Amino acid sequence: MSTSQSTHQTINHLGDSQRPLAAPEAGRVRSYWSWLLYKEAKQLAPLLIALCACGFVLHLLCKFGYEHEQAAMHNISLMMIPLLFAIGAGPMLVSQEKEQRTLGWIGSLPVGPRSIVLSKLIVCVAGLVLSWLISINLTWLLAPPFFTSRSISVPDLLYWICGTFALLSLGFALAWKFSTAISSLIALAISCCVLTLAGKIALNMFVKSEVYDQSIEILALGFCSLVAAAAAVIFGQRAFITGAPTVFIFSPKRWNSGHVERHSQQARSSFWTLSPSSSLIWQISRQNSLLWSGLLLIVVISGGLFLCFRLNGRPSEADLLLSVLLPGGLALSWLGASVFGSDAYRDRINFLAQRGVAPGLIWWTRMILPLGSVGLLALLMFSYGLRVLDIEGDFGVLMTLGVSAVLMIFAFTQWFSQWTRSTLLSFCVAPAAAAMIIGYQVFVTEYLQAPWWILLPSVAVAMLATRVMLCPWMDGRFDLRYWTGHGALLLVALGIPLIPFVYTWATYPGMSPEMKRSLAAEVEEYQRSPRPASVDLVSNSWAALAT
Repeated sequence: MSTSQSTHQTINHLGDSQRPLAAPEAGRVRSYWSWLLYKEAKQLAPLLIALCACGFVLHLLCKFGYEHEQAAMHNISLMMIPLLFAIGAGPMLVSQEKEQRTLGWIGSLPVGPRSIVLSKLIVCVAGLVLSWLISINLTWLLAPPFFTSRSISVPDLLYWICGTFALLSLGFALAWKFSTAISSLIALAISCCVLTLAGKIALNMFVKSEVYDQSIEILALGFCSLVAAAAAVIFGQRAFITGAPTVFIFSPKRWNSGHVERHSQQARSSFWTLSPSSSLIWQISRQNSLLWSGLLLIVVISGGLFLCFRLNGRPSEADLLLSVLLPGGLALSWLGASVFGSDAYRDRINFLAQRGVAPGLIWWTRMILPLGSVGLLALLMFSYGLRVLDIEGDFGVLMTLGVSAVLMIFAFTQWFSQWTRSTLLSFCVAPAAAAMIIGYQVFVTEYLQAPWWILLPSVAVAMLATRVMLCPWMDGRFDLRYWTGHGALLLVALGIPLIPFVYTWATYPGMSPEMKRSLAAEVEEYQRSPRPASVDLVSNSWAALAT
């Protein structure tokens, strides 16, 4: 027996015993399970709090800003908190610890690998249950008619609950196989699109329409949850016991090693070191090549999923949400979060700040490639995409609103990536921030009747805010002045679309108090006066005719 195997057996034996990790305090003994569960819960708390705050704001916007399809908007708000929590919980507990090198430290403690994996899985499941309870209670408090009017049926709710549990189990399993959190997130999105497409094809091929029922999908999702959870436990134990490498298909080493060997150092330096701008563009393109390729693959697969739905007839709203809006929104929000979030990974921005690189140079080199991609996406999608989707309504109005929505999502998510130094937290909360900004757009344009072009100054403010606050963000000066600056710019960006409503409210003609009192007196006198039984329309005079 080798030394590593005996060491692992010793760790498993000590970890599976009831020894505490710390010395007991004053007659109180805490087992290692309590410490593990507390650590994992504390690590997931920021994600759950941020998502609940976003869900609360989105429910308020739906309550006061939507005149049509209010039930559908509350339905989206209900699903958002547990859905995004299921996406980010696995990478938050596994991949983030790989990046911070704390997973190996936990494995060196007298705790068995199975206990570590199961504690993470238990906290993930408990957090998802808590997110569902919070989301349902928020919907019940802010939109009571949503449940009383049966806007969502019990089978649909069970379907989404089982779907989030399957998503959580799959993400937890993939987090053990990928070395970074971003790669696991991209793999999760791609896997969901592929598995959804395969599931739809299998149901259409093997299940007859006469016996088809939604309970079949619920049972299938429950089975997938159990299989993915079992695979996660196996993968997690192997990561501790065998020390298997986590380099997978998304590693740049698999794709760029041969290409790098074929190019000499002199040939690369002669092209990319002509100026600091070209060097920074080369650096950010190499740094985010994996992420951008994954986002492009998500868009391509979601397009294939929509075509599959379209071939079977006109897709429903649920199919449209599942195949286009959800993957497209994730890809767009992650593209915005990658502008500055990729530099926050392992404090890469400190490397540039310590070498005196100008903030303006960093800003536009980080912005040029994602912004060009967003412009191309808006041009292609809203020139042909809306016609392909066959959405009812005025094409010109939908195109302008769609372009403004894409620009606002990108502008505010790239701004949000400067609000935190945690890359994974910014990627997990960015879709919720995108949903809130779309809700605010609908609130302004539909409820307040503001023109769509009033949103463009807000986009400009959001883009310039990251340039203004870039220098303190590079230096890590997260003090009161930093957050006050961001708060002031956020009030300006959100306040500009309110200017037409405020101006109309301020200049709306009123009446003097004397006129109000006289009108009130006339109303009271009219109520006390006798009413005629009918009106003589021929002579245009009041006549009390006998009935």
